[in-house]
Amino acid sequence: MSEKLITLRYTGTGLGMLWRVILGFFLMMITLGIYYPWFMNSLIGYACSHVEVNDPPGGIQPNVRFTGSGLGLLLRFIIWYLLTYLTLGLFAPWALNGIFRYAVENIEIDPG
Repeated sequence: MSEKLITLRYTGTGLGMLWRVILGFFLMMITLGIYYPWFMNSLIGYACSHVEVNDPPGGIQPNVRFTGSGLGLLLRFIIWYLLTYLTLGLFAPWALNGIFRYAVENIEIDPG
């Protein structure tokens, strides 16, 4: 028995990302980097909103959305930064893994 794999496609564009990047960099500059978690959430949210399923089962396109919050990521960044600093950088791979875990665990797929 062979099951059909579900494959995805990304429909976002560089132009669609442009204003987010410009605004994000500006806000990070005036907040001395504190805006960074909200910026990351904005980029991940944009990417998730532009994910589509190729040939969705039943023909109904599911809705992919990101539910993370800037404050939730800010608290994690503070902890990760401190642990990375205190371990002279050794914690960095765990911090990076934490960023990916945070992103994936805050994606919801509504079958429609």
